[in-house]
Amino acid sequence: VYALYKDGVLHNQASSATSTTVFLQSQKAYTFTVQARDSAGHWSPMSAPLVVTTPAPNPNDVTPPTAPANLWAFGYGDLEFEVNWTQSTDDFTAQKYIRYDLYVNGIWLGGTIGSGHVTDYGQPGENLIEVIAVDEAGNESAVASVFLSLP
Repeated sequence: VYALYKDGVLHNQASSATSTTVFLQSQKAYTFTVQARDSAGHWSPMSAPLVVTTPAPNPNDVTPPTAPANLWAFGYGDLEFEVNWTQSTDDFTAQKYIRYDLYVNGIWLGGTIGSGHVTDYGQPGENLIEVIAVDEAGNESAVASVFLSLP
């Protein structure tokens, strides 16, 4: 398994995944390192640092992406649900780079980039699920929302 550190702080729980999505602010430098753990529980030395500097947003990008359309959700299992939507478009940001922030009952659960679906967990009873598209300049779309009742 691998542990990813961003600026010296554990970014996510150790996982067998060899890639992940990290949301970064523009015009900032970040340092990433990784550690690997073998099946006996031994950790490797920390990797060499990778420094990433994000560019400034395009000053001409002032229009938000379109709102996610055709939002629908269904529950399966206990409190697990899947939410789907038609991806947004934007005048500057390519569709595969548009971020979608997911809120359930007003609480941010995370985001995904360039995808039209997310699987997550809600609360028993009625849940308000909201999705907002965000382009690379930080412009936010109108909110798309749907209600889902979970057992």
